[in-house]
Amino acid sequence: EDVIQSLMSERQAEFEQDMYSKRDEFEKEMAAGRQFIADQKAEMNRFFEQERVRMHAQHQTNERKIAIELREAKEKMNAEMEAITLSLLADRTKLEQEKKSFTELTEK
Repeated sequence: EDVIQSLMSERQAEFEQDMYSKRDEFEKEMAAGRQFIADQKAEMNRFFEQERVRMHAQHQTNERKIAIELREAKEKMNAEMEAITLSLLADRTKLEQEKKSFTELTEK
């Protein structure tokens, strides 16, 4: 009976050791899984931050392009208005000269 008790105790100890070993292995795998998830989350956060910075820079670039286009359009419009104004002044001067010439001719 002592032999049976000894064998049972030995088997119980082997079983417990096996269970502790499996538990330790499981805990290591869980820790590795948690670390993998943390690494993936950190990588995603880095990616999203890079995208946010890139999109912000792109937005600023677009705003600068629009501002330049608006300034150029305004300058072009001002130049066209200046040309029209000069043309109208020239026409007015010409008409005044013709009126003066016509008035001088009709007075004679």
